[in-house]
Amino acid sequence: MTKIRELSDGRIIAIKHQPMPDEGWLSTHEDMTEYRRIEARVAHMAHHDILTELPNRTLLRERHGAGARWRCKRAGAWRCSASTSTASRTSTIRSATQSAMPC
Repeated sequence: MTKIRELSDGRIIAIKHQPMPDEGWLSTHEDMTEYRRIEARVAHMAHHDILTELPNRTLLRERHGAGARWRCKRAGAWRCSASTSTASRTSTIRSATQSAMPC
């Protein structure tokens, strides 16, 4: 059984308890602070441009998809298509929206 504890000073400690065959317990404490910092940095790098630190297409696509799914749930599936002034653009937007998000 492993528990993760965040200390007041910001460190993150993983505490693992294992029963021993001859009764008793073995307890291991591992500092996970650096691992979590690196994990957060890698996640940031996956969603931001290296030079400018601006959000990349992946992050924008994820945020747009999440917002669109929320609007679909709120409005009902029948209102999930986008509309514009031209019919051809409407069908393009509608097909792109429907493939990007399950309503």
